[in-house]
Order: sequence, then structure tokens, then C-alpha cells
Amino acid sequence: MQYPDWLIFDFEDAIRDVFDLENEGSLKLSARETLTSYLPFPDDVRKRYLLRINAVGSSPFEADIEFLKSTKKYPPYAVMLPKVETADDVMALEIRSPSTMKIIPLIESEKGVQNIDSILKSSKKIDSFCFGHMDYFLGKKRFPVPMTVKESRELADTITKLINSARRNNKEYIDMGYYYYGRWEDLKTHCSYLTFISKGQVRIGKLVMHPEQITILNNMDMSIPSEYPLTISNDHIMSKTKIRDYAKNIVKTYENRPNKTVGVCMMGDIILTPQLYILAKNYLKNDVVRDS
Repeated sequence: MQYPDWLIFDFEDAIRDVFDLENEGSLKLSARETLTSYLPFPDDVRKRYLLRINAVGSSPFEADIEFLKSTKKYPPYAVMLPKVETADDVMALEIRSPSTMKIIPLIESEKGVQNIDSILKSSKKIDSFCFGHMDYFLGKKRFPVPMTVKESRELADTITKLINSARRNNKEYIDMGYYYYGRWEDLKTHCSYLTFISKGQVRIGKLVMHPEQITILNNMDMSIPSEYPLTISNDHIMSKTKIRDYAKNIVKTYENRPNKTVGVCMMGDIILTPQLYILAKNYLKNDVVRDS
């Protein structure tokens, strides 16, 4: 059994009810109580557990801060802070977090990408940062992601910009979870691409969304490819009819997932998240408007 470097407990998107936003508060409270019941962790886990809290300014943020205060005897190694767009977002957490706790900003918008240098310089608690592809494209109202060679290149250019900032500021770049559980070759290609553009000069991390992905990544050849490895084939470019059917399947599967208190579910080999559901739902809504 191969173990990850970090174990993340997610109080944000993993605990989300997109159908009943008023119910989210009680779900997140239950999640905090559940995690409290497991504390303190054994030493080998305590040094590796991270907490993904809710965004600064959101209603659950204050409750997350109170939870952090309650863990002062056994705080997480780091806190992942989502929706970071400015240095002020980082400082809002830093002034209220334990002195030994690291901060991992989660960059999920165009504004966050534009401000990445100032964000990384805002706190000595930042050793690494993470890029959230899905929320980034949610902000751009793109579905599916990426759909064309142009959009694939746009994503590549954005990631390149972030990795270059990581190089300048001596930080680790962490790529978000891979949503296609069974597509191991695509996962390997994506990681080879990250290694290619980092040129071995930046520490690269990868979040996983399924335990079997840990073994795949730990056994990967991470040598630097000699040529650009990431392309998008015609198989990935769908017709309008296929896109509509794909969106309908996502909406139907997500709305009928067996456990409504969990924010993710499976659709074949695809891990569905709230963001992907919202993108699909909005696409169908806008598609009807265009057709009418």
C-alpha cells in the first residue's frame, strides 16, 4: 500500500448541497463534528493532514476559523484556502490561524491567476499553491472543459503562467484532482506535460480523487519529456448533440446520486463534482435559449 504525502479533509465542495443551499450549514457543521470525533490523529497522520476550509467572506468561513481554534493542540499541517484572488484573502486567514500552520492558496479564477505573484509573496506560510481547473472554467462558463484545441492551449498557457510564478517565487505548484478515474494514460500524459513545462525546476504536486490514482502516480516515470506531450485528439472534440447528451447524463446522474450529503459521485469512470454539475446544468439552460 502506497500512501499520499498529505490527507485532505474538505469542508468546502465535498460538503455541498447544490439543491438546498440553506441545508449546507448543517451539513458542514456535521462534517466538523465528525472530524473532531477523530482527533487527535496518531502522530504519523497528524503531521500529514490538511484542512480545506471555505472561502474568505463566505458564511461558513467564520465557523471554520472557530474549528481551527479548537484544534490548537493538534492543528492541521496546512489549510487550503479556496477562491483566493488577492493577497488580502491570504492575510484574512493568516492573522487568525495558528503560527505553525502553513497556508495553501487555491487559485480558481482569472483574477487569482493575474495576481499570482502578489499572492505568493503575501505570507511566509505559503510553501505551495494549487490551481483549480474546474472552478476556473466555471467562471468562464465553459462546458465541457476543454472542448477544443484552442481551449486546451488556453488551459496550458494558464498553467504555464502559474508554474513560471512558482519558479520565480520558489513555491510548489499543485495540480488539482484528475476527474477521469479510469483513464490512466490520460493522467500520465497530463503529468508528463506538467513536468515538461516545469523543466524540472519547480516542485510539482498532484491531488488525487481516488485511492488507486496514488499508486499510478507513485509508479510514474517523471523524467522530463523531450517534446510537448499534451494534445487534444478528435475523440475529445464532441459534436453539439454529443455535448448535449453528455450534459444531460451528468445532470441526471448527479441529481440521482445515492448519497445526497456527499458532494461527489461517479458516472462511469468520471468523478462528478458540484462544479461539473453546475456547468452542465447551465449549458443545457443556455442551449435551450439558443435553440428557441
